[in-house]
Amino acid sequence: MSEVTGETGVAAFAFTGNTGCEVGDDVGEAMERVRGMRVSVCITANLSPLHWIQSETLRTAVPLITSLGIAIESTVIDRHTTTKRDAPSATARVLGDLLPQSHQVVSERYGAPVSDHRVILTCMSEMYELSHTVRDLRLVATGALILTDQLARLENGLFTAAWLYRLYSTTRAGGI
Repeated sequence: MSEVTGETGVAAFAFTGNTGCEVGDDVGEAMERVRGMRVSVCITANLSPLHWIQSETLRTAVPLITSLGIAIESTVIDRHTTTKRDAPSATARVLGDLLPQSHQVVSERYGAPVSDHRVILTCMSEMYELSHTVRDLRLVATGALILTDQLARLENGLFTAAWLYRLYSTTRAGGI
């Protein structure tokens, strides 16, 4: 977690593999560290706005497919360079958490920086694929600025990146 000083208006980020509604151990730890401080904290596994869009698309697509009663096979492919130590990555775990229980996560470590995250939903003889490829971190930096701006406008508290992006998208005109 970035440094938290307790000053008014300070925004901090805590990076975690658990960005859903449930409070995981690392999220609970972040909450304890900021309790009583006048600070806003964003809990996130990935700062990219396009990761948020990929996740939001899955939040819509999976219930639609399952509501049709059609059997679905789902896979997350998590590709990073060989220097990435954790496998699967936090981003892949977040995507997997949005899928039915029977999903598979495949982690691959090779190739060019930075990463690829593909979600493949297979129904009978058809596939629906959501792919997010990152080759540099410029958009991630833009996302960090957007989220920091949102944190600075809020009362003290703990917020997910998904919630902050939703807030931004509903309160701002224009694009990112």
